[in-house]
Amino acid sequence: MHGARTAYESAESMWDDVMQVCEEHELKAIRSHREIYEQKRNAAIAVTQRLEAAEVRVHCFRSQHKTLNAMCCMLLSHDLSMVLIT
Repeated sequence: MHGARTAYESAESMWDDVMQVCEEHELKAIRSHREIYEQKRNAAIAVTQRLEAAEVRVHCFRSQHKTLNAMCCMLLSHDLSMVLIT
């Protein structure tokens, strides 16, 4: 009986070792997937930040363009009124 119990304990120990190796591989896979996810997320954040910055620049450009356009219209209308008056 004692020999059978030793074989059982040996099999149980081997099973524990196999489970530990499986868990280590699973943990490595999880870490690898997390690293890939974080790289993709960081890249997406960087793209979003660049797009937001470009949007701000475009908005500022459009605002400046409208202001300059209005100023040109005022100058042209002022110059034309001066020509018509004299």
